[in-house]
Amino acid sequence: MLFYLLLRQGSSATYEQRIGYFSIACPMCGQEGWQILFRLYRVLGSAVDPPSPTKIPSMECFQVRCSICGGASIAWHPAYWASTLGVPLFPEAYPPVVAQPNYAYMAFGNPT
Repeated sequence: MLFYLLLRQGSSATYEQRIGYFSIACPMCGQEGWQILFRLYRVLGSAVDPPSPTKIPSMECFQVRCSICGGASIAWHPAYWASTLGVPLFPEAYPPVVAQPNYAYMAFGNPT
């Protein structure tokens, strides 16, 4: 029984990673500014092996946040839309950090 309790997946954590930015008018505030692209993902863990940012994600999405108003919207993978926008996407290599709760809630809803 103890072995089962230690290995069952009972915890999850959500991480975000800034992966790029581009300049376009924000759909929420209408101002021209930097739109920052984030990769949000959730990983599962157990008491023996807790969630960490290096684990394989169980859920993943991309989010675009306006640098002016802070408004966010969910986006497809950048490979699908970056070339069709006609604006250059500047890639970045930031390390993953624990996701901000309000943006994580928008992406995944209540934590599981």
